Amino acid sequence: MNVTTQTNRLLSIDLARGMAVFFMIALHTLEVFANPEVKNSIFGQIIEFLGGPPAAPVFMTLMGFSFIYSRKSELKPKLLRGFKIFLTGYILNIIRGGHSIYPFYLF
Repeated sequence: MNVTTQTNRLLSIDLARGMAVFFMIALHTLEVFANPEVKNSIFGQIIEFLGGPPAAPVFMTLMGFSFIYSRKSELKPKLLRGFKIFLTGYILNIIRGGHSIYPFYLF
């Protein structure tokens, strides 16, 4: 059973999305700041598993579900929102000094 709030948000999707973000942040923190003893411990292996390969696809899938089930039912606001998210991603990539500002599949 999924619990919804007054704004009709599925709390289970929000919780899973939040956990995916938490474990991705924990993994990056572990990789940058942890010493080898922590990285190779059971704790480090759990963080590496939960924040590694499954976290980003789970997050993106749940973002897709949230996007589809949003209260805006018209196509134009959804396309505009998708374009804004896409553009924000590229702007953030440029700000952080990304190696390439162009998608690799264009070349």
